[in-house]
Amino acid sequence: MSRIFLAISGVRLKNPQAPFDPKALEKQIASDPGQGAFGAYFLLGRILELTGHKDLSVDYYQRAIRDPATNHLIRPLAIQAVRAQGHEPDWKSKVPRKK
Repeated sequence: MSRIFLAISGVRLKNPQAPFDPKALEKQIASDPGQGAFGAYFLLGRILELTGHKDLSVDYYQRAIRDPATNHLIRPLAIQAVRAQGHEPDWKSKVPRKK
């Protein structure tokens, strides 16, 4: 997940208005199955929120909530982040898991 963090933060935190490429980030998340996508989803949501892209951040927080592999530390943080932005957690949709 450290590679994902460096890739995300290297662009978003230095230049918050840089173009957002979700396909490239999804590819990076899929390439690092050892750490789990749920952490990357939460981290990406947080970086997007802090750089002024709250509408996009909610989607990634929701993914962290829905991912069945999300641990007991990340899920409550993601739920709180979604509620802080005036939304309710989406428990129904499934996040596709790469096998």
